[in-house]
Amino acid sequence: MEINQIRYFLALCAERSFTRAARSCAVAQPTVTNGIRALEREVGGPLFYRKRQSTLTALGEAIHPHLKRVIKEIELARAAGARLAPNARIQLANVELGAGPSEIECGGARDSAMR
Repeated sequence: MEINQIRYFLALCAERSFTRAARSCAVAQPTVTNGIRALEREVGGPLFYRKRQSTLTALGEAIHPHLKRVIKEIELARAAGARLAPNARIQLANVELGAGPSEIECGGARDSAMR
């Protein structure tokens, strides 16, 4: 299961149209269709009734809350990473200046966080 497939699924749930879901995800409509088909193969059945407006099947309704949580957790992980990014940039700057992990010392001892 790929993150983009989950995003396409949630967009299709919200938009109820493959075309509008593709537009909201900034991809071509076949990309959404292929992503949904791959997701359906993985979970073992159709997720949407494909009519004028796409609606969830029982299987789609069953997995919907779980996939929403997956995306929410990914967003939380990215936010946590973003909070640490300034520290990572400082360490990267040290490496770019030529100070490798073996050359950085903190209070007389090598900084284990840099290894």
